[in-house]
Amino acid sequence: MAVETRTLLRQYRLELSPKVTQEKIAQQVGISLQWYRQIENSPDQPTSYTTARNILTAINSERLARDLPALSLDNLNLHIV
Repeated sequence: MAVETRTLLRQYRLELSPKVTQEKIAQQVGISLQWYRQIENSPDQPTSYTTARNILTAINSERLARDLPALSLDNLNLHIV
């Protein structure tokens, strides 16, 4: 039986709303759905600083729309190269 591991990025996205899908974030960031899923599902997946900032911007725009505090890159715990 597989055990689901939630990365911080996945946890923060799921806290927002079921309407905030991986597809929606990937589209806002301007990356493929497959690439976003790899980043979200694996904390060791290397990602560029630019992509990480764009993910942060997309997540924060959704958080601010719900009166939640903004996050920083450190909160997402991404492997930035």
